[in-house]
Amino acid sequence: MHTRRNLTESTTFFAENLTPYTEYSFQVSASTSVGFGLPSAPLKVRTGVAIPSAPIDLEFISSTNHEIVDLDPYANYSIWISAKTSAGSGPWTDALVAGTKIGVPKPAQILSVRSESSGSVTVEWSTISPYPGPTTYVLEVWKKPGPCEDSTGVIRHTAIEGSRGSGEWRFKREETVEDLVPYTEYYVRIFLKTVVGESASANSTVIKTDPDTPGEPRQVVADCKESTQIKVRWKTPSRPNGQIVEYLVRYGIEYDGWSEKALLVGNECQENYHLILDDVRPERKYKIYVRAKAKGVEENGSEASIKGYCVLPAGIPPINDLKSLNIYGSSPTTLNIDWSTNVFSDGMGDIIHYAIFIGVSDAVGNASKGKDITEIFPSWSNYSVGSTHFYQATPLDWNPFNKVTPGFHVTLAQWNFRKVDPDPLECKEIEVTNNNFAVRCTVGVEEECSAERFYCNGPLQPNTNYGVKLRAFTRGGFSETDPIFTYTNPIEGPSSVVGIVIGIIFVFLLASVFVIGAIVLRRKGKLDQLRYTILSRFGRQPTAPELPPEQVLQLEACSLVKPLNVQSFGDHVRLMMSDSHLKFSQEFEVIRQNSPKFPCSVAEMDENRSKNRWLNIFPCKRSFRVKLLPLSDEPGSDFVNANYIPGYSSLREYIASQGPLANTVDDFWRLIWEQSVSMIVMLTQCVERGKNKCEQYWPDAGEAKHYGDMQVRTISESMLSSYTIRLYHVQLGSQERRVKQMHFTHWPDFGCPESPDDLINFIRAVRDHLPRFKPGPILVHCSAGVGRTGTFIAVDRLSQQLHSSDSIDIFGTVMELRHHRINMVQTEDQYIYIHLCVNQLVDDINRPREKGSAEAIYSNIGMEKDTNV
Repeated sequence: MHTRRNLTESTTFFAENLTPYTEYSFQVSASTSVGFGLPSAPLKVRTGVAIPSAPIDLEFISSTNHEIVDLDPYANYSIWISAKTSAGSGPWTDALVAGTKIGVPKPAQILSVRSESSGSVTVEWSTISPYPGPTTYVLEVWKKPGPCEDSTGVIRHTAIEGSRGSGEWRFKREETVEDLVPYTEYYVRIFLKTVVGESASANSTVIKTDPDTPGEPRQVVADCKESTQIKVRWKTPSRPNGQIVEYLVRYGIEYDGWSEKALLVGNECQENYHLILDDVRPERKYKIYVRAKAKGVEENGSEASIKGYCVLPAGIPPINDLKSLNIYGSSPTTLNIDWSTNVFSDGMGDIIHYAIFIGVSDAVGNASKGKDITEIFPSWSNYSVGSTHFYQATPLDWNPFNKVTPGFHVTLAQWNFRKVDPDPLECKEIEVTNNNFAVRCTVGVEEECSAERFYCNGPLQPNTNYGVKLRAFTRGGFSETDPIFTYTNPIEGPSSVVGIVIGIIFVFLLASVFVIGAIVLRRKGKLDQLRYTILSRFGRQPTAPELPPEQVLQLEACSLVKPLNVQSFGDHVRLMMSDSHLKFSQEFEVIRQNSPKFPCSVAEMDENRSKNRWLNIFPCKRSFRVKLLPLSDEPGSDFVNANYIPGYSSLREYIASQGPLANTVDDFWRLIWEQSVSMIVMLTQCVERGKNKCEQYWPDAGEAKHYGDMQVRTISESMLSSYTIRLYHVQLGSQERRVKQMHFTHWPDFGCPESPDDLINFIRAVRDHLPRFKPGPILVHCSAGVGRTGTFIAVDRLSQQLHSSDSIDIFGTVMELRHHRINMVQTEDQYIYIHLCVNQLVDDINRPREKGSAEAIYSNIGMEKDTNV
């Protein structure tokens, strides 16, 4: 009903005749002569309660039925009935028990969902009363699609089924869902079901499981077709288990340390990845592993590797250092070529052989390079008949660095180096300033070059300008030096007579001096000893000088120890070990008595005294002492306690050094750099039995330190059962090198390794890790650099000798080592251990060893005497 009233002079309105308990709405508006304005907001008011009116219609229905509603399902009720009149209520009937039927359960309530781990969530839920009857439930977990998945819907991941009785209906319940995918969003629904029907809860809040370590990357492959790089490709793991932020690629040569590169992930939905490895070398067997790292997860994922190994093909060898090549006339018919392995770099693969081309003037042509290593060039026979003006002077597959004849022999105990096949260029090892492995080869030394010989090193023409090129081959290509032009020497004419006359006069004067000196020496009783020494140097057997009885006994003992046949070596060792190895003791005593004694004035200078770890272990002999490049205004700056030691194939195959002191670490790295050392063999721990045996001269793994002007960074560190391999990056100015350290960690503080196998396997590992053409000597050190160092070098030398000789000379080898550095192979135990190692190499038999005496080492600056070096 709507009513409108007009008020002219009053602001109060009284409404009448309204209906009781009814809500009314009131609005007020003002008007002028123009019309009404906008009404006010409505005011709602309800009238009060009044007495009801009489019913409109009245009808009485007599019934004895009544329906009771809003009861709980699956419940028993007791019912009593009583009649009532105006006089009052009658008595109650007996109780009637009746039960309601099973009902449809009300939806469950999910109270909470929480992530327990990367693979599980826990759901807390409860049911709502009343109990509807026997009820089963299903807890369903639904997976939401991730940001990188194509599906737009949800996926039913798993379900847990169970039942609830009336006794547990009102209690909360927890369910843990296992085997979920890490770092994935889920939500939960609960279905309750009776025989009548079912209900479903509302969806829970979305919960994300915790991240976990990623699974293995898929389809890891490597492209190994290039010589200078490896392209590694892979796909994301089938189970990333988190947001992958980077991939780590680990690669390296087994037992040679590992390198690692990281690839950051910008788009987490990217599936295919690749990484270029460019610090690799051809012809090395690389193993490559890839693993992923997830955000917020400390541990990296599982690794996947390529199948097998990645071996890059060899490429064209680059020119490295032409300063290491020198060509000059040596006679009217020959030219000398002095060169080292440093002329060509082996960075594109091992240099397998070389060739020398020679021609008159510029007929040899310019330098070239290519991949055809089978090309045939003109030979000496072609050149000799005039069909060509240049020829190849070397045979096929010629490599002088594999068959170098040493420049001299040591005659003291008749030790000879290995025999080699004749070299048509008569190459010999020479010393060069940078200590690279260098040879001197001669072109033109073969006088007889028959037509049957395809390549021959025939004689050259006197006083002729020749161009010479040096070519190096890898398995994948070749390169050449630019031609170097030089003249052979002219044939000497009449003018040389003057030189001959001068030479005769000089010889006459020298003879006069010798006669006068002989008279003086005879008077002093020393001429016979001088004569004996000189003749011995030229391989003759002079009449022995008269010596004191004890020296005669020593020389006789030396002469009785001769090289042994390999076939009978086992019997010899058994004989020496008998009678408490008395014969070993006698033989080692002969070594000690006959070891040379040299003056050591340089080591005992005031500025050098503090650089020696022990007061009686000095690098005495001048010709074998390693000298550093002197520093300006620093007296003694060229001194380091180290000696050159000859090996089986080179006169400076090793450097034996003491373990660095804190004040000599910088000098130790100068030694490594100046001598082009690429391999360090360490045979001691830094601290043994509480004593400082060697200063740690390298930075910890992954760190870098400066030693003088050099920066050293430890690239990798691989700890194996008995030794550790470390790889160092060494930089001086703009020059960079890599140095490897093989650290044997199982040499006990007193004695020798437990079995010959320990040292033999380590020596083989060192040899396996050497570059094919090592640029410098192997640096071997322990504490003093004589005992363990001498033992290692002796076994290494003798193991090489066994490959090409039917005899073995341990006594002579040790004597030669002591000729180059004092006290090498310091104890009798070590001498016996060398025999056991050689016996193992020959017959593969382990023998027990006994302890023996040791020569004393006197500690420097108050340190105690130590016999285990």
